[in-house]
Amino acid sequence: MKPPFKQRHPLLRPLAGMTISIILLFLLSYFFIVSSSNKLNMDAAAMKIISTQRSLSQQIINSIAADNLEGQISGPPLDSLINSFTRLQHVLLYGDATLNITPLKNELILQYHKLDVAYINFSRELEHNILNNNGGNFVNLLNAQNLYLLQLDNFTANLTGYSNEEVKNFRLKEICILCISIILIIIEVRFIFLPAITKIERQNNVLREISFTQSHIVRRPLTNIQSLLTLTLETKNQDPYSVQLLTLAKKEADELDAAIKNNIYKSDKSYKLNT
Repeated sequence: MKPPFKQRHPLLRPLAGMTISIILLFLLSYFFIVSSSNKLNMDAAAMKIISTQRSLSQQIINSIAADNLEGQISGPPLDSLINSFTRLQHVLLYGDATLNITPLKNELILQYHKLDVAYINFSRELEHNILNNNGGNFVNLLNAQNLYLLQLDNFTANLTGYSNEEVKNFRLKEICILCISIILIIIEVRFIFLPAITKIERQNNVLREISFTQSHIVRRPLTNIQSLLTLTLETKNQDPYSVQLLTLAKKEADELDAAIKNNIYKSDKSYKLNT
């Protein structure tokens, strides 16, 4: 006869709880690492654009200066330089499909505003020099470029990775996650694993007692009964009715002995599995 239900392993629930806790803590750590990595990648992309903008602005100044002096310099034409400069500045200010600049703009609102103003002023002076082509405007263009480069420097100073305070906050978060992990492990070991192991040990002791009782205390008198029934059946001059009753008793005793042996085997097997 099968038991009415299958008993759940006592360590299944604590193992499941610890697994879920570890997964949640791993996801939390992964979130912090990914967020910091995204910030570093975004800062690196912005700094690359800034470096290119600095080079393009100088090439534009050199090209206009050469035109004012009626000279020639090697390199891309002025229109191409201005288009590249404008396009990269738009990416730096507003982002594109590959660079989401919104988190950086939210963090550096003032620096973005100053950089945007310097860029507009530099673009206005650049347009005046191209249209008028006179020396006075070129001096204003140089001043506008210097202001633009100054704002680029200020902007770059805020993109040198994490500040000391941000690094401390990041370390604090990781330390908190580590402490929570240790506390959860201690709680699970103390209040879940140890009671479960204690329960298993008690079950093993019960199984050992049952196995010992069935092997020695129960089977010993049963074996004696079997032996007596066998001797009685071998006795001559018995009436047929008594022989029939003794035979039935011997059969039931043998079945009981087989059932006890089966229980002993199952108890020993269960004990070995739990140790």
